[in-house]
Amino acid sequence: MIKGWQRKTFYALAGPFMLINGRIYKYLRARKGLRVHLGPGHNCYLDGWLNVDANIMTAKIDLWANLADPLPFKRNSVKALYTFSVLQHLPYFRVEPLLKEIYCCLEKGGYARIAVPHVGNAAKAYVENRTDWFGAWPVAYESIGGKFENYCMCAGEVRRLFDFSLLAELLARAGFSDIVESAPLKTEYPHIFGEAILMEREAYPSMPHNVVAEVRKT
Repeated sequence: MIKGWQRKTFYALAGPFMLINGRIYKYLRARKGLRVHLGPGHNCYLDGWLNVDANIMTAKIDLWANLADPLPFKRNSVKALYTFSVLQHLPYFRVEPLLKEIYCCLEKGGYARIAVPHVGNAAKAYVENRTDWFGAWPVAYESIGGKFENYCMCAGEVRRLFDFSLLAELLARAGFSDIVESAPLKTEYPHIFGEAILMEREAYPSMPHNVVAEVRKT
């Protein structure tokens, strides 16, 4: 994990170039019927999808863009959108506009699969003293309180906490009405997300670490 000042410096210097690059793509290169993957990171590149990330140094990407900026896609141009464990890192007041942009850029009948860390299950594991449920990254703690805080806040990298009720509320505000709760490694739309879920990992399927919502624009 890079240090906070390094991240701030990177975005301060690279931010204008990412914004320009996104606009060039939107107005000169974008096409219809896209399958978009937001935030592939280091090792979650999806073949056949447009992988979008701000990390140009270590991630494998197709489009260099900052998700804190407006999405670089035209209205009704995206067939499917996938993002896993990304929204919680965005600025607090960026999440709702982003979900509205996802709704706008999806074509009618288009699909989105959105996963974020499950604070509800983290709270349940905390109450039940399930120390085994929590990991030791980015900071190792012995106490259940330390493990809970580490999971929820990720050393200050997490800006928002989610359970399904909140995620569904925000998706409804964005315009979606067909909202389905799913889980890691499972999908209601295997013809759309069958490849994507193969990258997902979950050691506790009965109490998953991520809450997943699948939506369809009607």
